[in-house]
Amino acid sequence: HQFAVQQFDFAPLPDPLNEGSSVLPHVSAAIVDEPLFAGLLHQVDRFADVDELHGRMLKCFLIMAYRTGLRPGELAKLRLEDIEPSPIGFLFVRENKHGHNKTDAAERRVPLYPLLTEDEQPLVSRYIGERRLQAKSKSELLFYAQGNPHEAVDTKQLSLMVKTVLADLSGGMYYRLYHLRHSALSRLQLLLHHDLVDLPQPVQAFLPYSPAKRETILHLIAGKGRLRDRYPALAAFAGHSSATISISTYLHFTDLLLGSHLANNRRELTPDAAKALLGLRQNRILTLGKSGDITPTRLLDYSRKRLVRYMAP
Repeated sequence: HQFAVQQFDFAPLPDPLNEGSSVLPHVSAAIVDEPLFAGLLHQVDRFADVDELHGRMLKCFLIMAYRTGLRPGELAKLRLEDIEPSPIGFLFVRENKHGHNKTDAAERRVPLYPLLTEDEQPLVSRYIGERRLQAKSKSELLFYAQGNPHEAVDTKQLSLMVKTVLADLSGGMYYRLYHLRHSALSRLQLLLHHDLVDLPQPVQAFLPYSPAKRETILHLIAGKGRLRDRYPALAAFAGHSSATISISTYLHFTDLLLGSHLANNRRELTPDAAKALLGLRQNRILTLGKSGDITPTRLLDYSRKRLVRYMAP
């Protein structure tokens, strides 16, 4: 499988094949930002051997992968009957003759149109509308091989294209088609926290939605008033059986969000809690205690000085 990962762009396994294996699983983690993704779409328009219709199909495939986080194989097997004709446009991920679900948890429904930007929604909506008008049956595929609406698009060829174009645009960085899924789920991880903490300015650009639309997406994924259920809800959205899989493999802003929450945390810590949670020495605890309460916010500058020596320049 490792050979297939390197040569054919297969997804790495999140766990070893054998229990007790000494081989540590490697997660190929990367996030495609908005400017880089825009460059990818622009490059599709410049392909000399791709006509307008096929180019629009490729762009819609990439947009839906980047916004919904569906696996490439899940997008490739979507039939017209799997798309709800509604303002939300739920996508129903089901097993069919074009492909099996990866796990039982992969069977789900995912909102489409609310996740798209204002520029992307007309393009995707138009493509889906045209496919409905052209199709002779609802069992036809949304994305298909040229000339045959019942043959799935070649995701290996598409993956090679994405890998090559993103490498050229990024100056040689390693990207894969699967990284669009990583990007989508990590973006939604930020959205889970948008109303709980002030996100740092550099990552605000990863959420190209208005405040009202952020709330709409959040409620579609996690419901209302269910704070502790947000991560399990995101895992279900991703087609995972538990939040552990999502956090360990696909959600790449965990450390940043943890730091943001700690920076705003003014809850007083007891000396024992400060020692156990933050590794403070007894003399440091005594010194801090003389000048006020011990809180994560007060310890921010001290912790930063301790950690900066371990940070890459």
